[in-house]
Amino acid sequence: MPDDVMLNKAAVIERSLRRVIEIYRADPELSDMMHIDALTLNIERACQAAIDLAMHVVASKHLGRAYTLYSTKRISNLLLHCPKGTRSAPLLAF
Repeated sequence: MPDDVMLNKAAVIERSLRRVIEIYRADPELSDMMHIDALTLNIERACQAAIDLAMHVVASKHLGRAYTLYSTKRISNLLLHCPKGTRSAPLLAF
């Protein structure tokens, strides 16, 4: 069952996407920079709310560690710079 955090994040996503549609319908040619900025902002808001929602679900259901972008890049860099055959060694530190 969804909790308040999940409902709030879903509402943010819906509101942001509804606003994207309104802004695009007002200027489908995207000739006004204010409209482009508003579209970008609302798309970013929707994406961030989706990420927050996913991380909340992972944490609340104890599905493992919800990695941030920083830690994901750090793991990728560690794996890319490991000698062959030892690629799982850096993950033991987490």
